[in-house]
Amino acid sequence: MGSIYACKCGKCGYRFSAHSGTGFMYPEEYCETVQNMKAGLYGKQGKQFFKEHPDGAITCNNIVVQCDDCGKLMSVPELDLYVPVKGVDSKEMDTNNDRSTV
Repeated sequence: MGSIYACKCGKCGYRFSAHSGTGFMYPEEYCETVQNMKAGLYGKQGKQFFKEHPDGAITCNNIVVQCDDCGKLMSVPELDLYVPVKGVDSKEMDTNNDRSTV
């Protein structure tokens, strides 16, 4: 589930709202992100990934990052690309130790 955080610096008064996760809109956000990735809107690497791996998947939650140059905080989509493991049902995974119970 997504969360919104309101942050304020006690020294300088800088305020920032951070969106983390996606929440109930994840299915729609996921489909839109995959379509945009395949269209090349996120660069050549993502477009090439989906050409090579049509069954590939993407993590598209929002995360908070900080600019290395100016230090500004911002929410951006986390776009991790991966190929799901064939023959492994995620419902049968033991999430406590990352080992399959199969």
